[in-house]
Amino acid sequence: MGTPKKNNRRKDTRKQQNTSLLGKLTGLGGKLWRGTHIIYQNGADDSDVKESERMDKKANRRFIWGLILVVIAFCMLIATVSYLFTAKTDQALMYDSSLPAANWLGKLGWRLSRWLMDDAFGVSGIMVPIFLLAAGVRVTGILKVRLHKWFINCMVIMIWCSAFLACLTQYVATMKDSFISWGGSIGRREYDIASAQIGDLGCMIVLLVSALLYLFYLSEEAATSFRNMVVRASKGKEKSEGDGQEENSEPVAVPVLIDGNEAGSTSAEPFIDSPESTATVLYKLGVTTPHIVFNFLDYLLWKNNKSKYSDFEFEFRNSVEHWYPQNPSDGSFDSWDDKDTFGNLCIISRSVNSKFSNLSPESKMKSYGKMVQKGSLKLRIMGDIIEKSSNDKWIKVQCHEHGAEMIDILETACRTLD
Repeated sequence: MGTPKKNNRRKDTRKQQNTSLLGKLTGLGGKLWRGTHIIYQNGADDSDVKESERMDKKANRRFIWGLILVVIAFCMLIATVSYLFTAKTDQALMYDSSLPAANWLGKLGWRLSRWLMDDAFGVSGIMVPIFLLAAGVRVTGILKVRLHKWFINCMVIMIWCSAFLACLTQYVATMKDSFISWGGSIGRREYDIASAQIGDLGCMIVLLVSALLYLFYLSEEAATSFRNMVVRASKGKEKSEGDGQEENSEPVAVPVLIDGNEAGSTSAEPFIDSPESTATVLYKLGVTTPHIVFNFLDYLLWKNNKSKYSDFEFEFRNSVEHWYPQNPSDGSFDSWDDKDTFGNLCIISRSVNSKFSNLSPESKMKSYGKMVQKGSLKLRIMGDIIEKSSNDKWIKVQCHEHGAEMIDILETACRTLD
């Protein structure tokens, strides 16, 4: 029994020693780990500090070089602007270099600005210091500047202005006699080459069109505004022409959709000469027919059959159209004496009128059938008739029948209003 106790004691002693040793090793390992971590952190901090210092030095160098470039560009800008006012006085330096320079930056400014303006791009050479100024600002890091866009825009403006000023100098006496070479030697060379090929007028047209296109490239709003302006001008012209047509039609007798006893004025020509024979009497005022007659007829046709004409919309139509043309195109079909009858007329827009031109009814339907089916209701009815007929039948029978039917609708409506 005694032996096992000794063994247990030995085991306990060994366990205590192992535990204390494990604790010591663990503690030592923790210290070593913490020390290594601290050393690692200190090393990382040192490298970060060095990297930060290196970046600061690089940024400082860039700022200094950028600042130098800004100063140089600013001095060039002053010299070129000064040359515009002192070029006449400094002409003497070309013959006697010992004379003082009137340029704001002295002789160096005079030589630099003379090279930029007289020997290069003329007055537009001022774009060189402007670009250098933008580049200097970019290098300093003060502002983010897209140098490639600045370079392209400055080059385009400089080349275009040099050519334009060289061309303009040929016609403006004060510019031609000036001591300043407005277009420079490069601009004069551009103008000489272009004028030899397309002439002076061609040069001006090319320059103006290119300037307009460049403006559209720079600004979408400019392109949109220009397009809207052209559209408004064309619509205004169309409207004024329509108003002029209506004004011209005023002296003509105004048609009255009632019998002659209710005309109310002896100067008014009745729409129907004889109320007893509305089916046989024709209305022959041609293009002088007031537009209200066609608009009112469209309203009556739409009101009587809304389901059939559900897609119809009242629009601004200001041109009276001859369905069978007044002057047949190229004599391909015969002219017609009764072309001004009401049955052969309808109202359309001027754009549609220009497309219809002098085509025959059959040709109009073949070429512009969809346009006809979207037009006024009277035009649609005439289109439906000609699709099942021919030009000859139209002028012999169908035009008169259609006209009598339309007049009957108008007269019935007017009597109902009474």
